[in-house]
Amino acid sequence: MEKLKELNNPLDNICIILCGVIYALFSGQPLCVLSATGPCLVFEVIMDVLCRKQGFDFLLIRLWVGLWTGLMLIIFVAIDASAFVAFITRFTEEAFATLISLIFLVKAVEELMEISYDSPVVTSVQNIFTSPCYCKFYSNDSVTLHEPYLLPPSTLANSSREACLFDGGVIEGMQCFYKPDVFMFSIILFFATFFIAFGLKLFRHSSFFSSKVRHVVADFNVTIAILLMTAAKWAVGTDVPCLEVPDKLNPTRERDWILNPLDVKPWWMALACFLPACFFSILILMDQNITSVIINRPENKLKKGYGYHLDLAVIAVLMFVCSIFGIPFYVAATVISLMHVESLRIMSETTAPGDAPQFLGLKEQRFTALVAHLLIGLSLIPMPVLLGVFLYMGIVSLSGQQHQPDYTWLRQVQLKRVNLFTIIQIICFLALAVVEEIKVISMAFPLMLLFMVAIRKVLLEKIFTSRELMALDDLLPPWKELIRPKPLPKDAHFDSNTKFTEQELQLLDESANDRLREES
Repeated sequence: MEKLKELNNPLDNICIILCGVIYALFSGQPLCVLSATGPCLVFEVIMDVLCRKQGFDFLLIRLWVGLWTGLMLIIFVAIDASAFVAFITRFTEEAFATLISLIFLVKAVEELMEISYDSPVVTSVQNIFTSPCYCKFYSNDSVTLHEPYLLPPSTLANSSREACLFDGGVIEGMQCFYKPDVFMFSIILFFATFFIAFGLKLFRHSSFFSSKVRHVVADFNVTIAILLMTAAKWAVGTDVPCLEVPDKLNPTRERDWILNPLDVKPWWMALACFLPACFFSILILMDQNITSVIINRPENKLKKGYGYHLDLAVIAVLMFVCSIFGIPFYVAATVISLMHVESLRIMSETTAPGDAPQFLGLKEQRFTALVAHLLIGLSLIPMPVLLGVFLYMGIVSLSGQQHQPDYTWLRQVQLKRVNLFTIIQIICFLALAVVEEIKVISMAFPLMLLFMVAIRKVLLEKIFTSRELMALDDLLPPWKELIRPKPLPKDAHFDSNTKFTEQELQLLDESANDRLREES
């Protein structure tokens, strides 16, 4: 990602707006929000490392991998590959969503600590006066100190520092990096943003104001937290780092806007890129569809169709766009999409005293995703505030995982069997995390996702009974039924008085569900 940021920073912002707007307008499930996801970035880091070692042009190799991947995604759409999402159950969904949530939490803390490296906490102010700022030029035998680049605290300016770095110098001395109170104030902004957003989320269930006011405040909790903490930053005036948005619309490096596929050297690398593209296409297929399956859960009470194939077709087109322009690849981001769904929940306004509001469904529309991508590029938001939002998203998204409350289905399965299912799920999650973290084997991450689906299909069905799996997870459809779905009988009829349990609805095929929605 840093490599792409060096090569393409301004163009990146414009193209993510373009990709997000296209997906919001033409996708089948606009509740999913596009972003550069962790698994995709890890894959690109591996490609960058391999290109550096072999002396290949990273952007051109990445171009051909993206073109092959887009072509294979089109083939996946043509052969109905998205039908295999029926094998992606809560067992796989929760392990994948938990991994992405933990990535958000870890990265938020890591980026916060990066601020301490640029603006370290000074425990003794006297040490600052004994360590002036110099621009030094190192050679093999000596160190040359250039007086014109002396930077005393009173005249410390970015222009002087940039001139030193541009000439190949190294800035040394505590006075160069002394920024009073920046890191400590960043910590305050970081946690304050999280607690305000989380507190306003709980405000929905409080007894203050009317029900409508509480719902509005809870729906815009993250926006309110960002606005308050951004105002606090500018009111205090501390030099906290903000989101960097270039003011020039051109690639950072001297290159064309559009990459030429014929420039790849040697020529056979264009064909060799087919192999990593196979792994990457599986990763995109799983990453996109797992997020879509989580959003399309029955408990979200969606009224519109799902559109797995249309979503994948739009992603395939965007793969071509991202490859040609040399920008990060964008797919549906799990945590961000879950937060989007959370903000669109519709709750009952009139309830009996003491009763909790009932969940009625979601506001299914395209407007919020469209506006969210159009607002990308605001440069006044401090980085600690954004990191606080990441912390909030990571923690809140974990609350959507199944735990062990007093539910009926827990009474249908013995506790030791529930614990066995949870232990297997934790082992699979740890395997995903290890593969994603170790760079040498992280390219096998998409295969691990397929391996989890295989474990659910083969291993768990031998360990647990169908009754237990219906209570703990979801029943998988037979292979023949998946390849050739059986239509409903012509004499089948459902009226408004027909009632189904959640398990029965999950066992109906997609055509039955569509027909039930039309007639109810």
